[in-house]
Amino acid sequence: MGNLISEEKAVELKAFFADKHPGAICVANYKGGVGKTTLVCLLGYYLAEITKKKVLLFDIDPQCSLSLAAGFDPDEVSKTEFTIYNLVKPSKWTKLKKQILKIML
Repeated sequence: MGNLISEEKAVELKAFFADKHPGAICVANYKGGVGKTTLVCLLGYYLAEITKKKVLLFDIDPQCSLSLAAGFDPDEVSKTEFTIYNLVKPSKWTKLKKQILKIML
């Protein structure tokens, strides 16, 4: 059986894979309503089931649809210090660092 794709296409596809995070998958699309949240939620559940390992899902959508689909209570999620906002806002790093140290001790 021959190759399914040409060598040129194989080189192009290789650019999509990073050695640093070989198990990372990113789903992104600017268009709404195309099934991103549903796809990520189901893919996460499926990967956890077949690998019998934990799967980390990031929900950076302001509407928190993935968090809701995974069963998180929006009132409880909004009260936590471990948010994407705290990771991208430099002035919040100190507060986050203190919170992590408090948990570790």
